Amino acid sequence: MDDSDLADDGWTPVASRGFMGDVGPFLTRTLPGGEVRYAMRVEERHLNAAGIVHGGAIMTFLDHALGTHGARAHDAPGQATMSLTVSFVEGVVAPALLEADVEVVRAARSVLFLRGSARVDGRIVATADGVWKLRRPRS
Repeated sequence: MDDSDLADDGWTPVASRGFMGDVGPFLTRTLPGGEVRYAMRVEERHLNAAGIVHGGAIMTFLDHALGTHGARAHDAPGQATMSLTVSFVEGVVAPALLEADVEVVRAARSVLFLRGSARVDGRIVATADGVWKLRRPRS
């Protein structure tokens, strides 16, 4: 899948700096009805010595997808990952489009609980559960 195919499907690149920019490219799109989707284009540079996508790349993508989704779910000025548990289900080879399904499990006063899965061509390749600390303005 090349850039024109991704644009035709409504995917928009996410501007990322630093480490996140090095790991990406990350993409987003909004479906009819307002649901936001997250994706990462898997390239050869994401592979480990065995020729499959490095687990750290998948974990970073899920951290990004869950965190971005969480940021849309609250009005706090920021947040930070407190805990992220990832289970790998199946290996991924390049090239591929890794997509994430994300849901807010519970929003409390100072923390947010999220769950998600990473898929390739509809197949679940990893699952994640995480907790994000909400940053509150100082009074």
